[in-house]
Amino acid sequence: MATAPCRLKPPSREDGKRIRAFFDEVGYDVETLRGGLGFTDLASFRFRKYLLTANPEPAPLDVIVQWFTCGLPVSSILARRVIPEQVIDLIESCGLIVREQDQLRPTAMLSPFEDLLIASDLITKLDGDASDLIVWPNATTYQIRNASFPVVGGSMLDLGCGSGVLAVANARRCAVTATDINPRAAEFTAFNAALNGVDSVECIVGNCFEPVAGRSFDLILCNPPFFLVPSTGLLYCENPMELDLFARALMRQAPEHLNESGFFQMLCEWVDLAGNPWRQRIAEWSDGIGCDVWVIKMYTMSPNMYGKERCEQRPGGTQAADAAFANWVAYYRERGIEAVHGGLITLRRRSGTTWIRLDDNPTLTLSAPVGERILDGFTSYDLVQSRDDVLLSTRLRLLDKARLHQLLRRDGSKWAQSGLSLTVPGVFVRELEMQPLVAEFAGKFDGVHSLQELIVDLSKQVAANLDTVTKECLAITRTLLERGFLTKAVE
Repeated sequence: MATAPCRLKPPSREDGKRIRAFFDEVGYDVETLRGGLGFTDLASFRFRKYLLTANPEPAPLDVIVQWFTCGLPVSSILARRVIPEQVIDLIESCGLIVREQDQLRPTAMLSPFEDLLIASDLITKLDGDASDLIVWPNATTYQIRNASFPVVGGSMLDLGCGSGVLAVANARRCAVTATDINPRAAEFTAFNAALNGVDSVECIVGNCFEPVAGRSFDLILCNPPFFLVPSTGLLYCENPMELDLFARALMRQAPEHLNESGFFQMLCEWVDLAGNPWRQRIAEWSDGIGCDVWVIKMYTMSPNMYGKERCEQRPGGTQAADAAFANWVAYYRERGIEAVHGGLITLRRRSGTTWIRLDDNPTLTLSAPVGERILDGFTSYDLVQSRDDVLLSTRLRLLDKARLHQLLRRDGSKWAQSGLSLTVPGVFVRELEMQPLVAEFAGKFDGVHSLQELIVDLSKQVAANLDTVTKECLAITRTLLERGFLTKAVE
């Protein structure tokens, strides 16, 4: 594998601050690029000459986008006409642009991410040797970021860090180590830390957990190269192991590097094999690792659909994609793959008896921050799995956003009640149909009274046997907890 040199030179804290201030001033942010200009990953690749060819009187933002989103040079005369000389000198001094005759050519993409600027390889690198590509923040970057929860004052590992975006985003709150098998990843991560005024990221080159042997962390985030395709050496999306065995290996190795109550979160893909369905496979992956396991399956694709989608995301153009598609579909057929699934796997290191939760029809999406909801989900599922006496002594509260909807059906010329539905809106939508008495019971969870007290009160209200009511209410409570309607009251 040929390794492209990294020409970037980490700026001083003050110079990084000046660069970020200028980009903020011209409006180079996520909202402008994606919303106002329509630049997504694919759009920036397909319409790379859009701005300067369409705008005869470019503004500073146009030049910045031409350089650091489209990856194309700008004439030196034009650049200096619209961008202050000291800014050009500043970004040139840290290697973000280089002079070539009468042009200034970018050497990296710069992507706004939250309040950060993240350098990565230019998208034009997809036209050539992309084997050691450092990818810009993309959909999976946002997903793993939205799923994660903050570690304050502890330690975090960004496993397979790429540009280091997750490491830099967390480094203001905790001690961060970033590792990657690609040496260029360490260079980009160090640059991005300096550019964003962060000096606490430890960057190490090495394969998987080898660079941190003997060490443990409070949080490990992993957005690995998980494409389920025969490897061609593209480090950013492929791995050398068969099918989903790379994800399995990471999942089984991670617990050795977690502190007690520490979390490991990984976006990955896994398969249904003939005679070996995914639930059975994930249960085997989880066996004996000493962690609670929550798998949130977010999508499922047929082998043909999966091959088509992954081929379209590869470099090399249409002809290369067509050839790869034929090979990959044959590969899937030979190995008996019936479906490909993808989603989020979260582990929590814990002593004692652990549990596994497989969510194959989740209401949770990763389109917005849901880390706190995932944390609540672990607490709730602890109670679901707890002994009856523990649950009975617990004070629970119905979420403030919960709403009870009356369902009506047409009955001749009138409306008649057909049921009730308890819902919670937002990015973690929940809905559960229930009977009136169950709905009334759900409304009693005030966070003040224990479950036992609520059950005793209900049994008196309906004049029913306490043991019978207790059994039924425990089952209802566990369902409400598992579905995310209840939370444990703050002590």
